Amino acid sequence: CPPHHEARPLRVLLSPTMPRLAFALATTAMVLPAGQANLYCPQADDMEGGSSATIVDRGYSIYGQGYVNGKAAYNLLGGWVSFDMDVSNAQVGVNTNLYTISPEGPIQNSGYCDIQENGSPQCMEMDIIENNGNCLMQTTWHTEPNSNGGCDEGGCGATASIPSSKKFHMNATFDADGTLTTYIDGAAVDGYYPTPDDGAKQTVVDTMKRIGAVIWSSQWEGWVPSDWSCPGYAGGLDYSEFSVSNLIIFAPNGVVQGLHPTKCSDTDDWDGTDDHSDDHSDDGSDDDSDDGSDDGSDDGSDDGSDDGNQCIIDSNYDYSGYDISYDDVSGSDDCCDGCYATQGCAAWTFSSDQWGDVRCYYKSSKAGRTYSQGMTSGYLPNNNLIRNTTSMLRGAAKVA
Repeated sequence: CPPHHEARPLRVLLSPTMPRLAFALATTAMVLPAGQANLYCPQADDMEGGSSATIVDRGYSIYGQGYVNGKAAYNLLGGWVSFDMDVSNAQVGVNTNLYTISPEGPIQNSGYCDIQENGSPQCMEMDIIENNGNCLMQTTWHTEPNSNGGCDEGGCGATASIPSSKKFHMNATFDADGTLTTYIDGAAVDGYYPTPDDGAKQTVVDTMKRIGAVIWSSQWEGWVPSDWSCPGYAGGLDYSEFSVSNLIIFAPNGVVQGLHPTKCSDTDDWDGTDDHSDDHSDDGSDDDSDDGSDDGSDDGSDDGSDDGNQCIIDSNYDYSGYDISYDDVSGSDDCCDGCYATQGCAAWTFSSDQWGDVRCYYKSSKAGRTYSQGMTSGYLPNNNLIRNTTSMLRGAAKVA
């Protein structure tokens, strides 16, 4: 039976704006170990789950009640967890989530723990995201297994609305001092109540070093954030579904316990030297749309960008959803460089509207590709989502 949480205190509903991506990298924490960065791209064999879960490389989907968990406990201090989430088919009143636990014993399902008194051992639980269906999300710190206040069983929580597309990018950064900050489509989730104090941060530091943090994700009913702020519950757990994709974990201090997951450098799409082999990600739509990508990408894909920053141009197509951030620019030629400079960016769409806004929208995926006459989009060749991220980490290491 997948784990679930006890009822928690109500939280304050926030309506954050959408600033430019501000998290990038905390250079003081990004000192990489010698050799290859500890950048992990969990494959299907690195995860396990219940019968209602479908697990694939770097992601999964859960239909009805169920769970998925990793097999490794990471020291995430100075690192981050990045992924895309699709809650289009999640039902209001159903809790869909991704969080970390820090078990003293075995990491697999038999050794499950969380912060609540529910029959399993109590342990630190950091809820990167818990959703009320596809209406509202919450990030919650749980560092103390009691009800004494602070980041206890009730937790230190901050809420935000889920983007209208119901498909979004999440990034969770863990500073060296233990501070967890989450971003939904580039907007920081802020306004914690109560505010995590130095004691909570120190617990995160100590626990990460001694035990590490295991990725868990589940779908269940019984508690959701801000249940008064969303439409009424209709009992839809059996018909509720959500998915996570493009999961990448950066743990500069490596794995503390458990089975070592697959590093991104060990995946088939790590080497960036060949022939745009990821073109199949268009999901079969309009085969002729990328006609010039393989043979003629050098004649226009450079877009006047910095040396080495090449993008595949996709004319008359819009990449809907999966937004990370945007920049105000002078023209589409700026989008390729901007994507390379944005953590987790794999694609972009250029927009010039009737109100004079000229922008590059940076995306974690081009899965929302739709035909739109006159639009210009582009993407990084050969799954540069991974290589772009690694390049930024190496740059941060040099600064540090």
